[in-house]
Amino acid sequence: VLPFTGIATNSAAYIRSEFPGVEVRQHARALQEINQGIVITTDGGRSVHVIDAKGSEFSVQPPEVTVRDATGAGDAFRSGLLYGLVNGKSLPESVCLGVAAGSLKVGYFGATETLPALAEMQDLASGLTVEVVK
Repeated sequence: VLPFTGIATNSAAYIRSEFPGVEVRQHARALQEINQGIVITTDGGRSVHVIDAKGSEFSVQPPEVTVRDATGAGDAFRSGLLYGLVNGKSLPESVCLGVAAGSLKVGYFGATETLPALAEMQDLASGLTVEVVK
């Protein structure tokens, strides 16, 4: 299905476990060559790496937060990302919203019914830095 998707998200932990010895960003570039779209690789508290449809790369460092439980952090990230894209935000702004959503989610236990307020997510996202990867 990869050739038919415009956005692929992946976990660096998954890549490391399933493809030992493969460099995570090299794997992301290979995926991007197949889908010719956006490839996003999350990595827990480390930088989120993004390759856009033109092949340009950037990263966003999540803020330091107290992690209570990582359950659902990836889902929260994707929901923030999609919220931004559906609402006309740029890809970097949308990734920052995703990072903020995931970062706030880890402060709760389990797949919780309690979600952070949109304003809290937007506030956290506005303080994040997008760094171009060369």
